[in-house]
Amino acid sequence: MHQHPSTESPMAYGFAPQSERPSTYRRHARSPEALAPQLRELKSSFLAQFASLEDPRVERSQLHHFIDIILIGILCVIAGGKGWEDMENYGISKQEW
Repeated sequence: MHQHPSTESPMAYGFAPQSERPSTYRRHARSPEALAPQLRELKSSFLAQFASLEDPRVERSQLHHFIDIILIGILCVIAGGKGWEDMENYGISKQEW
């Protein structure tokens, strides 16, 4: 069993299993339907921010959408990726998503 500091901060529980956290700090799962409006807004905002970028690739080598590559790159870095191989692995691991 994890030992946790006796503090009121939810960060004090880090990656401890939800069952070991005080009930006041447990996340409440939201249904995909409840998140849909927020996700649409986020997607729209993301696309607007990067819409002016030009795709520098040769047309015949475009296996993936340019905006998908940009998003995977950003999310990979946020997740701690450090290079192209990490980016590829991240993309493959999230392919279903």
